[in-house]
Amino acid sequence: SAPRELQARVDVSLAHPEAELFLSVHCNSFTNPDAHGMETYYYPKTDADEHFAALLNEELAAAGGLYNRGIKYAKFYVLRHTEIPAALVELGFLSNPEEEALLADTVYQKRLAQALVRAIERYFEQGGEE
Repeated sequence: SAPRELQARVDVSLAHPEAELFLSVHCNSFTNPDAHGMETYYYPKTDADEHFAALLNEELAAAGGLYNRGIKYAKFYVLRHTEIPAALVELGFLSNPEEEALLADTVYQKRLAQALVRAIERYFEQGGEE
């Protein structure tokens, strides 16, 4: 079931008490193939959730070059039920042919992965909270 699968994702963070951040990485899809862009979600259960999302959004927008749909508040299960700062990123739309091709490209994938790492590094360099 969907709730059980979502809880399993949360359990990964709970099984690692040393974990300090939770990042969920996705690719979006929509019925309209014109939908496009990347976006970042957070749920403000700690003082650092929105800050973590902002860093991720900034780095992904700079690295990926896609339309930036912004940072959005969301009540997603994995964001609400993790105890540590958490964010969910949508890297682009698989339902958009141009973005699907980009997302399948290994060079582009590496650029996005490096952007995620940079955002995490910045988070810890800044001491977690802004």
